[in-house]
Amino acid sequence: MFPELKVTDDGSHTLWVANLDETYHSMHGALEEALHVFIDNGLRHRSDTLNENRPLHILEIGLGTGLNAWLSYIFASKNKLKITYTSLEPNPLSNDLLSQLNYTKLPSLEQYKTYFEDIHKATWGPSHHLNNYFSLRKIDTALQRYREESHFDLIFYDAFAPSKQPEMWEAEIFQELAKHMKSGSVLVSYCAQGQFRRNLKAQGLLVEILEGPPGKKEMTRATRA
Repeated sequence: MFPELKVTDDGSHTLWVANLDETYHSMHGALEEALHVFIDNGLRHRSDTLNENRPLHILEIGLGTGLNAWLSYIFASKNKLKITYTSLEPNPLSNDLLSQLNYTKLPSLEQYKTYFEDIHKATWGPSHHLNNYFSLRKIDTALQRYREESHFDLIFYDAFAPSKQPEMWEAEIFQELAKHMKSGSVLVSYCAQGQFRRNLKAQGLLVEILEGPPGKKEMTRATRA
C-alpha cells in the first residue's frame, strides 16, 4: 500500500502510512514543523556556533519527502553557507508520489522549485555538488546498516515515532550515532519522549528541552560537549 497525500494545517502536504497509522510530518503543519525543529533549532543554531571556515556536515535519518533537505539547500544558498548533506533512506518514495507534493506551489517557496527537483533527481549513492553551497549524498540504506566512519556537525533525527517504529529509538542506535558526533555536534528531533532523552544523556550528550512546533509542546536538542 502506497502512502497517501494529506494536507496539513499550514497548507503543506504530508504522507500518511496506513499500516503504521503514521504521517511523515505533523498534521499541525508539515512545513512549520520542519522549519521550527530542523532549520531554526537545528541548522540555524549550529551554523551560529560553527566558528571554523569550513563546510557544515549534516546527517539526516530519513530523507522521506526531501523537505528537510530542500529547506537546508535553500538555507545554504540564501546564507552562503557551505553544507555537505548526507541522508539515509531505506524506503525511497516513488517519483510519481514525489511529483504530487505541493511544497513548490507554496507562495513563500515556489521560487525554489528547481532546488526541490535537484534533490530528487540526484542519483542514490554518489555525492552531488548541487550549487556552490550545497552538496548532497543520498544513501539507500537503514541507519543500522550504515558503516562509514564519518563525523557530522548536525544530525536530523526524523524517524517515525517511537510507538510506530520502536527499533529506531533503542539505546544501541544512539550509542552508534554518538560515534559520528564530534565536539560541538548537535542532534535535533521533534521527539520529546523521556526514554529517548535518557538514551541521549547516557551517551554523555547535553540534552535541552525546547518549545515544540505547532501542536507539540516540546522538542529535543542534544549537544556533544
